[in-house]
Amino acid sequence: MNPWIITLKITRGWWHAEKPIFRRSLFETADQNTYLPIVRYLVAQAGIVLEQKNLEFRALQWATRYNGRSGRTARQFVDFLSA
Repeated sequence: MNPWIITLKITRGWWHAEKPIFRRSLFETADQNTYLPIVRYLVAQAGIVLEQKNLEFRALQWATRYNGRSGRTARQFVDFLSA
């Protein structure tokens, strides 16, 4: 069972896990198959429109340059795109 399967909810401009399967910090490193869906979700919530291939490429580049793949890194990437 993947401990990273979560339901995300935006509250007051921040996202958090509604019901994580296991109690794990969202700041822990995630694999690529977990990181990219988080990025897609946050981008959709921010109303940013990018081609999926371009978005994924840029998100993975961002993760490589800034602290690895995590929910926090995904949030920082989307904040960067929004600025």
